Amino acid sequence: MHQCLGDLSRRSLHFFNVKDKDSLVMQCLCMGVLVLMWLQIIIAALWAVSNMHVIVPYGDVCEYIRLAHTMILDTWRPIAYPLFVRFCIVAGHALNMPFYTVIYILQNGISLAAVYYLIQTLWVCFAGGTHPLPKLTFQSFLGTPERRKLLFLSLFAASNPLLMHFNFSCLTDSLCNSFSMLFVAEVLMLMRSSKLEWQHIFLGIISFVLMCLLRAERLMLMGTIVLALSLVLVFVMKGPGKKRVIASMMLMILIAVPVTSLIKNNTQTANVGRLTPSVHTALYQRVGYRHFFDNYDYMPENVTRNITRYDAFYNDVSQLNTNTICAAVLQNDPEHYNQILDSVWITVLIHDFYRVARDISIDFICNVFAPAVYNIVTLHPITTTDLTLGRMTYGTPDLAWFYMRVSEITFWLFAATFALRLIRNKRFFKDYGLLWIGLGAFVIMQSVFYAGTSNYGFHIRYQLFNYSLQIIAFIFAFGVGTRNDRFLKDESSISPIRKPI
Repeated sequence: MHQCLGDLSRRSLHFFNVKDKDSLVMQCLCMGVLVLMWLQIIIAALWAVSNMHVIVPYGDVCEYIRLAHTMILDTWRPIAYPLFVRFCIVAGHALNMPFYTVIYILQNGISLAAVYYLIQTLWVCFAGGTHPLPKLTFQSFLGTPERRKLLFLSLFAASNPLLMHFNFSCLTDSLCNSFSMLFVAEVLMLMRSSKLEWQHIFLGIISFVLMCLLRAERLMLMGTIVLALSLVLVFVMKGPGKKRVIASMMLMILIAVPVTSLIKNNTQTANVGRLTPSVHTALYQRVGYRHFFDNYDYMPENVTRNITRYDAFYNDVSQLNTNTICAAVLQNDPEHYNQILDSVWITVLIHDFYRVARDISIDFICNVFAPAVYNIVTLHPITTTDLTLGRMTYGTPDLAWFYMRVSEITFWLFAATFALRLIRNKRFFKDYGLLWIGLGAFVIMQSVFYAGTSNYGFHIRYQLFNYSLQIIAFIFAFGVGTRNDRFLKDESSISPIRKPI
């Protein structure tokens, strides 16, 4: 028994690059984290088998099934997921299994592949200098320590209960999250490549188009982020590779955005009575929600003529009611719809700036720290995100509860161990400096986007990509260890490494 424990200890220390001279506390923490990581993977597999025939009762599920048959799409529903559901219905019929089981199998497979590819890309871009990753072959996949570690880290990240929950839901979130991860990986590869790599440009275009055709807001969010990144590189990047990197980025986005827009404009042509997304509506919903009734007396005449005091009160009761009020205004006075909504949010902003700024700031902070906030307010419901918790435990409540508790304990122990390593090893700041800067910039930009355009408050479903990217980045850095940072330097100073396929 003592020998087995000693062997487990040595394996865990070797896995996390912990030296014998490190403190006993660090050694015990690392061993505990490794055991919990394995436990989470095993429980995730049991949970997955138990939920293959469970349909999570989200309100959008019935609509996606209907759209898969009719293909009558408005501006709220891009075409990719209805097509995916239709394919799974046909495949399920041919395989004699429920269509949603086919959906779950495909979504989980794509999710795991995306996680593996993203961690592999992070490894190549940020740790290839001192911890080279062998080229992916049949022999190296499980035959080399680096590839085995990569697979284990990928299984752990992909077995996260939140990712698994959406993988087992008939919603766009899983596939959109997967293709978003692939897109980020391709952007990193373009920034790291020593030449113009058309395969990464092509895969970047494909992943961008697919993620935007799964969730509509990705077109504005990710397009803006890539354009901003390209602009930053113009002033920051040095060396002969600068023009090649910027040209690759701009070529990718300048092809992907028009292609996406062309498909959307020719497929989302129906009108089923829902509001068309617009800046005016978004600002009204973001600023006016919860603050309309208290500022009704300050509203100009064009507002009070169309919206009653009771309407303002009804608007503030629930964020869903803002759509109802907007629809009523559009029906009563369509010619002045934008002006009326603009009058509302401008008036509220003038007379109630402090409360609006406070609400947006709280949403922004929660979005930035999505992994920690999820483990506090979703797993221990104190906000509206308990809806997500109820759906996560829908099929197998007891097993799901145990699964999420194990994951929560693993998260906090992992966070404590990582924080201790940062304190004791300053190279984590230096060697992964560009990773932290890039991750921080992305998290801040997407947090500003959602906090500034959505009146849902903190909702983990809409922070899934932010959550996933943070979790994966920290798992990668913790599992691979420190190195000399050579990312994005002059190619002549970069030692040659074998790029994985």
